[in-house]
This record gives sequence, structure tokens and C-alpha cells, in this order.
Amino acid sequence: LTAKHIGDTLPAVKNTPADRRIKLLIGPTGVGKTTTLAKLAARYSIMKKRNVGLITADNFRIAAAEQLGTYAKIMGLRMEKASTRETFEKAVKSFSDMDVILVDTPGRARPDDGYLNSLEGMMPGCDVETNLLINATGGQEYLESLVAAYSRFRISNLIVTKIDESSRFGMLYDIIAKTGKPVTYLTCGQNVPQDIEEATPAAMASLMLGR
Repeated sequence: LTAKHIGDTLPAVKNTPADRRIKLLIGPTGVGKTTTLAKLAARYSIMKKRNVGLITADNFRIAAAEQLGTYAKIMGLRMEKASTRETFEKAVKSFSDMDVILVDTPGRARPDDGYLNSLEGMMPGCDVETNLLINATGGQEYLESLVAAYSRFRISNLIVTKIDESSRFGMLYDIIAKTGKPVTYLTCGQNVPQDIEEATPAAMASLMLGR
């Protein structure tokens, strides 16, 4: 199989004119949501010159809010905390002048119904872009169970993290095929904002073929 053939079968990002302002990052604990969000914030605010607001809904790990707060200070961005749908909608309202609102959410190693219900209950009724983060070092069975659990959130895109910690990426093909959603970014380390790149079907195909 050639990289081109594989790339042609992978979903590509659809650039819609109505690019959704609110971009939600969901996924299990330890997948790198907070650092990925900081990298995206830097890309949007510094490289794309967009006005960016940050919301942290992760009230389970105090360190996550503090870490994001530190990144926000460094980049000169405003950050709000939200723990309920009301406070979430209030935060979104306070960012009415922002082009992009990036939202960090709490994770669970193995998402159960209680956690998923509470996350769903907090989400605003408005149209959001939901980005599911999956870890390149995860086994196929684990990643499939994650995708199944989070599929109730109408996933828009996938972001693959920790590609620097793995050498086998073939199993990602089945995961992407199952969701039918494009991979928009790959991350490969802790450095903000460097360790992130936009993904294309061609880049994903090369990665899967071990190039």
C-alpha cells in the first residue's frame, strides 16, 4: 500500500466558513489536554492574530487550572473557570469579543457514565467543535473503548498526542476509520507552542507506514 492510497481513504478536514468559535478538548487523564490547549492558544493568538479566551472546566485537578492559568498569564490571555452549565455560559458570554474560545475539560483514565453525564450536563447548548485527544501510545482495544465512550459528544476532530513516545501507528488507521473524523493536529512533546503540527491525511499515512 502506498502513502497516497492510504491518505486518500482517510477523512480530511472540511474548512467550513462558519468555523466554530468554541473549541472543546476532551479525552482521558494524562493525554495532554492542558498543554495541547496552550499550544493551540499560542497558534491562534500569536500566529493567526486571533483574540483568544480560555475556559478551564477541570475542577478535579487543581494543578490543571493552575498550569493553564500560568500559560494564560505568559501569553496575556484571559482565563475563566467553569464548573456548571451556568458558569460555563457566563464565561462564554464574557468572551463575546473573542474570535476563539478554547475549553479544557476534566479527564478520566476510563470514562464511566457518571463522569460522562456530568461533563455532558456542563456543556453549553450552543454549537461547539469537539476535539477528542487520543494518545499514540495507547493500545487498539483501549483507544476503541475511548472512542466508543466519547462518541456521545458528536466528535468533530481527533488530535493525536505523544507521537514522540510511540513507534507503531498502524492501529490509528482503524480508530480514524471507526470515527470517520479527521486528525487535525499531532503533538510530540511538552514545549509550548513548538511541539504541535497540523495533520493532513498524507502526513498521517506516512506516519502509519513508519516514515
